[in-house]
Amino acid sequence: MLIAHVTFHTPAADRSRALDALRAPEELTFDHHYLLYATAGALRLEADGQRWLLAPARAALITAGSPIHVALHQKVTACSVLFSPEQYGPPP
Repeated sequence: MLIAHVTFHTPAADRSRALDALRAPEELTFDHHYLLYATAGALRLEADGQRWLLAPARAALITAGSPIHVALHQKVTACSVLFSPEQYGPPP
């Protein structure tokens, strides 16, 4: 199991250029089951044709190998846990 705690923050001088880049959703795929939640701010998550606003107190559990799109529109602090698919079956 891997655990990460990340804060996405941009210096004021680069904020306008960075926000333009953050508006476009980025496709991500992980080799592990992926638990993602925001502790501050919110991010938009799209998977399997559905969209969610992932705000604090909400979490997403993504099956290994499933492509997701993530878009950030503000400063976000997010935490993740990656689970080995060999040790843990697919999420419900």
